[in-house]
Amino acid sequence: MSNPTTIRLYDEDIVFLTDYSQQEKIEKTKLMKEILHDGIKKLKIETALKEYQQGSKTIRECAELCRIDYRDFLNELAQRNMV
Repeated sequence: MSNPTTIRLYDEDIVFLTDYSQQEKIEKTKLMKEILHDGIKKLKIETALKEYQQGSKTIRECAELCRIDYRDFLNELAQRNMV
C-alpha cells in the first residue's frame, strides 16, 4: 500500500530526474518511488548491521528488520567481514 507524501527536492535534482525519466521512458513518479525504496532498503541494512555489531539484535532479528532471508543477511555480514 502506498501513502501520498510531499517532499521538497533541490532544483538540480528535479531537472536530473525529469531528464532521466524522459530518456529512459519511465514515469518520473515511478522513478522517484524506486529510488526512495532502494535508499530505504539500504538504510535498513546499514541500521541492522550497526545493531548487530553493537550486539543489540541477533542475525535473525536483523534479517527480519531488513525483510530479507536469514542467509541473505549472513551474506551482507560476510561481505563486510563481520562474521
